[in-house]
Amino acid sequence: MNHSRWIFVCPRCKTALEANERGVVCGICYPNIRARALQPIEGGLFRQVPDDELVAEARTQAEDKGEHYAMKFPTEREQIETILRLRSGIHHMNWNIGESMEDLIEQNREHGDPIPKGVK
Repeated sequence: MNHSRWIFVCPRCKTALEANERGVVCGICYPNIRARALQPIEGGLFRQVPDDELVAEARTQAEDKGEHYAMKFPTEREQIETILRLRSGIHHMNWNIGESMEDLIEQNREHGDPIPKGVK
């Protein structure tokens, strides 16, 4: 977790991407996954919306190449998020593989951030 976001590193291009439960398609390897279209709205204005056709095509291409990545979050995900949410700013909401709950709680103590209720 980095700055309150779960991060995934694309194995192909090594770009850090925000992870989510639906899986990840790299926007560098498959730029159309981020394709936008303009939708007319009142007053002759437009708003950006996902270009569903191009996004679907990019997702299919990634799936065909085995590059639509399913996320495997740590089993302690909820506990990690609970502890990190107590920190003073998102730039302090970080967790690295190998850090224990005790490590995170101690970091909160060291920085003067609250610790979860029931923890001594």
